[in-house]
Amino acid sequence: MEFLSNPPMNAHNKSIITPAIAAAAQPSSAKQHRILIVDDEEAIAAMLGESISLLGHEPKIFTSPIDALNTIAKEDFDLILTDMHMPKMNGIQMYQKVIECKPYLSQKFIFLTGDVVGQETVSFLSNTGVKHLSKPFKLAKLEEVINQLFGEQGKPPIC
Repeated sequence: MEFLSNPPMNAHNKSIITPAIAAAAQPSSAKQHRILIVDDEEAIAAMLGESISLLGHEPKIFTSPIDALNTIAKEDFDLILTDMHMPKMNGIQMYQKVIECKPYLSQKFIFLTGDVVGQETVSFLSNTGVKHLSKPFKLAKLEEVINQLFGEQGKPPIC
């Protein structure tokens, strides 16, 4: 399963998760984590939320980094999965605001980006060591990075 800027949609305007994908993605015995998702594209955010649920975690979805920051101030999350380029506040600015109030989250980010050559992005990722996934990516790769961050072996990644 790849995450594209225009995900496949069915007649009910929901991303397509087939029964085979759902069966293959039954959660392992690994701990369920609270994962905050931020993407200004509503369809991508929803698809990421479904995918995170399929991996056995609890997603909380936002299309606005500002709304996400307000929630982060009041609630605890184990991981933040965010787009790098969004209007009003980009992923780098959001990261900086989060670590001001919750520095323990500094290495609990995964950035999603189509820009791995832009100087600002390259410099930020290099200086912080924060994980990132280049768009498009497969669900198995997302699962692998999440498991790395939590030090979990879990089951073999799904395709």
